[in-house]
Amino acid sequence: MIITNVHGLSHIADDVKMYGPLETYSAFPFESYLSTLKRLIRSPNKPLQQLSRRLVERGNSHVHSHQKYLNINGQFNLSCKHDRGPCVSNLHGKQFSKIVTKTFSFKLSTGNNCCMMEDGTIVLIGNIIQDSEDSAFIVGKHFRNKEDYYKFPCQSSKLDIYLVTDLSLAY
Repeated sequence: MIITNVHGLSHIADDVKMYGPLETYSAFPFESYLSTLKRLIRSPNKPLQQLSRRLVERGNSHVHSHQKYLNINGQFNLSCKHDRGPCVSNLHGKQFSKIVTKTFSFKLSTGNNCCMMEDGTIVLIGNIIQDSEDSAFIVGKHFRNKEDYYKFPCQSSKLDIYLVTDLSLAY
């Protein structure tokens, strides 16, 4: 297999002279995306079904941003009731430390308490509140600075991986 790949490389210069830039006729972009798809598969059983579910999860995993809290649309389950706060002045209700939806779950504990908004803002979750109309809201602080966590072999931001700093003071 290695010999075939190396031998194929020896023809690239001739192919570029004959057909033009590689981007116009090569399969490299698809091969690159194939590695992204492979990372979405978690076990060797039923890869097509897994891939389908992961792609649907990616498409449905958006939360809607408001000024000081996130409104969760759709069906959800709340658990681990508490009364430790924090709360925001215009939002009152029951407080929970865990929320589970079809596409994601969050807890207040470190490791599962960050999310990225549709606008790219990274939020550290401080509380989950259910109001009197049974809507769920996530209260959190946002990070003011984000940058690539690594730059090689590709920029980590292409995979939505960031190094974040400067957490806002207010919820």
